[in-house]
Amino acid sequence: STMGAEQSIEAKLVKQLPQLTKRDDWRDVVRQFNQVVPVHPPKSDAGPGGESRSGRETAEEEEQERKTLAQAQARPPQLRKRQSVIGEDVKVDKKAFVVFAELLHAQLEVTERQIVARDRRNHDKERGDDAAEHVEVGEDMKMLLAACQRLFQEKHFYAAIAKNSIQVFVDALQLHDDAVVLDALKVMRFILLCQVRGERYRARRPDFEREARVAFRECGGHEVLVMMLHRYALTDAYDIVWRTYELLAMLLGVVGLPGPRGAFVLPTQTTSTFGACQHLTHQLKPITEDLIMLQTRHADAKIRTMASWTLQGILLHSQRELTKKMQLHALRKGIVLCHFFFAVDKRTGERRHSDIDINATDASIRASRNLLSLLCDDFQAAQQVILSNLPRGLVANRPPHPFPFKLEFTHKLTKQQQAADNRTTRMRYSSGSQDQFNWHEVFQRIDRMFKSPDLVWNRVLKSELCVALRHELRDWAVTQRLQPDADWDNQGFEVSYPALDGQLRVGDYFIRLLLPVLDNQLIARGGRRASVLFSFDNENDDGKAAAGAADAAAGDEATIPTRDGNSSDNDKFQLDANEVPKLVVQLFHHAVVEDEPKWKLGCLRTMSALFKLYPKQLETFEPLPYLVWLTSPKHADPMFRDHVLPFLHELIEQFPHNARRFLDAKGLQHVLHYIREVHHAHENKNSSSGGGDDEKQQQQKEEKEQEEEEEQEQQQQHINNNNNISG
Repeated sequence: STMGAEQSIEAKLVKQLPQLTKRDDWRDVVRQFNQVVPVHPPKSDAGPGGESRSGRETAEEEEQERKTLAQAQARPPQLRKRQSVIGEDVKVDKKAFVVFAELLHAQLEVTERQIVARDRRNHDKERGDDAAEHVEVGEDMKMLLAACQRLFQEKHFYAAIAKNSIQVFVDALQLHDDAVVLDALKVMRFILLCQVRGERYRARRPDFEREARVAFRECGGHEVLVMMLHRYALTDAYDIVWRTYELLAMLLGVVGLPGPRGAFVLPTQTTSTFGACQHLTHQLKPITEDLIMLQTRHADAKIRTMASWTLQGILLHSQRELTKKMQLHALRKGIVLCHFFFAVDKRTGERRHSDIDINATDASIRASRNLLSLLCDDFQAAQQVILSNLPRGLVANRPPHPFPFKLEFTHKLTKQQQAADNRTTRMRYSSGSQDQFNWHEVFQRIDRMFKSPDLVWNRVLKSELCVALRHELRDWAVTQRLQPDADWDNQGFEVSYPALDGQLRVGDYFIRLLLPVLDNQLIARGGRRASVLFSFDNENDDGKAAAGAADAAAGDEATIPTRDGNSSDNDKFQLDANEVPKLVVQLFHHAVVEDEPKWKLGCLRTMSALFKLYPKQLETFEPLPYLVWLTSPKHADPMFRDHVLPFLHELIEQFPHNARRFLDAKGLQHVLHYIREVHHAHENKNSSSGGGDDEKQQQQKEEKEQEEEEEQEQQQQHINNNNNISG
């Protein structure tokens, strides 16, 4: 019974709409209609790209839902359980559109007179006339626009756009009253983005929407939106500004119905015509660099988000030469730097960082990432700003990824239009000819944490990156205030990661993490660990002891030692066999210049483990003479000697041709010396305790003999050299 009563009330109100111009109480009918039928926020069963929708897209949608709930609470008790039936159970007469257009046209003139009266009153008040009468502006106009928001969700009312003019709605955007303009923008959203309810009308929506956008262009809507940016962009009317950008992004085809939270996709089709997109891009071109680009770094998240989408639409529909020019301007004026910061700093909520006020949302972060991708693709200088300041493991070896800038028109293009379209950036993405980087995976990896031999990335390192970006943005803001025409020095910007200062890194690998992995692989193959066991953790040097600062600061999450972010151990990590010789050479050079004994030993242990795992790649072991030199009794450290001698044994045993190189480096003399030393130590151990002096004398005698032998060899070598010179 409640459902029947509810339908009868709404049906009764809808039947009265075509006769509103003949009724004196039309205001009461419209007011009651607005109370009974709430405006539902636009939703889609599937977001762009066919993904399921989950969660609220923006804070604006959440606010709209709260308003809808408040409206439902204000409805009569018997109507609170039911949502709007407009467009499903109740059909609106086609004449209703004409009636509302007539009422809006009449109220448009009334509102203009009210605005004039209000301005006159404000002028009198400024002159000191306190008796000036207060003037209400556009109350009936706003009530009618609110009703249109509800009616445009009904199929017959929306379809009437094709046979009637929407000029009155475009004219409402030009009124000098912010409240009326805001309501007109909301109505225009329902016009440019078809939200007709009902599954049976889904197939007709693209046709309805295309006709509405064509009508909007014919009424001069493109020029009006550009004029509104000139009027409101630098004011505090934030709602008007971001809704204007939203309409521009819709007309350019890069924004549709809200998609799923976190979706890194764009609409795959647009109902805007090719001519309309080119016309709008041409209209926006004069203000792109001086206004729209600057608004992409606005403090308000909604303005920043929609301005970023609008700029993306301009870039996509522009020819390559114009796109290159805008990319260069964005780099010189710090736009790339700013969106680098927005793309990395993913903490949402209002906050203040130095001189940077931001209110980040998931939608604004995604918009910045998409825009940054467009600004960097096929532009090496901008790419280097990002790639050179991120750890190499985050950006290296990323396979090609088709970026979702494949935007197609729903109508067929003429041959002339097709020829012009092929030169746009959008078609370069669609055809695959655009030089693009896999930014999608880079940003995904930035959001995760890694602790593997070739990549350490955690919250501490990410925080250090954000701090460096904030400081650079602050310095750039100061430079701009002092020198407005200055360009950002992108080549002088470099990010340092203090948390990694204590890590021993050779090539692309962290020895602290690589060596345990190699040892585990040796054990898995039935072998032994790399000779002498050694721990990096027991260090006296404060600088080296800070090696694990980054991991410790990251908390428990740093104990997930994975290459791909999953909960698996690092034994799955595998070195590329082709990289092993290069890595061994790098380890050798680092061991030669390393002053810290324990880090030097770490390099030696890693070389030993690599030889055991990849013997075929290291058949000719170039650092062998250096290893022999480390065993010399003159300067041998017992820690190095006890590790190097077994390593040399393996080198000679597996590849006998290394024996000649071992002899040429005088390795046999060192071995004989240690054999004698071990023999005498064994004898002294069995001798009486009183033979300590004899042992000391014997050792001194052997050392003296060893020095005499080496001196004789040097003299003989000198004589041979002189004879060769004389000869």
